[in-house]
Amino acid sequence: MRCFHSLRQETLLTHEYAPYWQEVQQVLQQFTSHQTMHINQTEVIKHFVKHGLGIALLPKSVIEADCQQHLLHSYSVKEFSHIVSDTYLLTKYVSADYDDFLVACNSVYE
Repeated sequence: MRCFHSLRQETLLTHEYAPYWQEVQQVLQQFTSHQTMHINQTEVIKHFVKHGLGIALLPKSVIEADCQQHLLHSYSVKEFSHIVSDTYLLTKYVSADYDDFLVACNSVYE
């Protein structure tokens, strides 16, 4: 519940274009009112959080490097554990190496 207590004190920086955002909103509606600022770039959201301008709910893959460098701190919140974000490999070229990489990724995450 510490996260939800922070919502009353901090601005929640949101990225409404994220495919998981509607599910996040459904969870947030169950809790106290909160102030939001809509930002359309994940890197800008992270920059604002690093400078103490708010908090954010972002996928682990987006913040992992910053957390390892102690630039950001993450908290797992059980109320959001059912929300997942799809990840896609974008490439200009098609190759057997990419196909092998995708097979390896799929075997890890299935």
